Amino acid sequence: MTHRSYLQFSSLLLLSLFLLALIVLLLHTLYHDVQQRLASLTLQLRGTILACAKSYVDNRCQPESRLPAMERQCALWEECMAQEPVVEGRTRIVAETVAEVVNGFVEVISLRTMVRHTMSVWGWVTYPVEAGG
Repeated sequence: MTHRSYLQFSSLLLLSLFLLALIVLLLHTLYHDVQQRLASLTLQLRGTILACAKSYVDNRCQPESRLPAMERQCALWEECMAQEPVVEGRTRIVAETVAEVVNGFVEVISLRTMVRHTMSVWGWVTYPVEAGG
């Protein structure tokens, strides 16, 4: 191998390591964002459950003191209180988070700039090494 091919190999290796580190950082950040969103939604759901429990008690919905006119509303509060404070639909939350990240990225960088930089990097990476250089 010539001196120039070592240089190109080293450059490609460095670029690959940089891109790998960038991907790992992106995935770690995305995971952290999803965990934060799940925690926030869980807290919201717990707040809703507590509000239902308060309404249930305040309106005397216990079976021995329940008024017939409140039967339907008391049943709704009872159902609300019985739900698990675990957010369902994690896939939807991940998809929403990814969409927010992509939208934020595209809003900051124009399509023309992204294409120009992608073509520049692609041309640099695939540029053939001259023999004997």
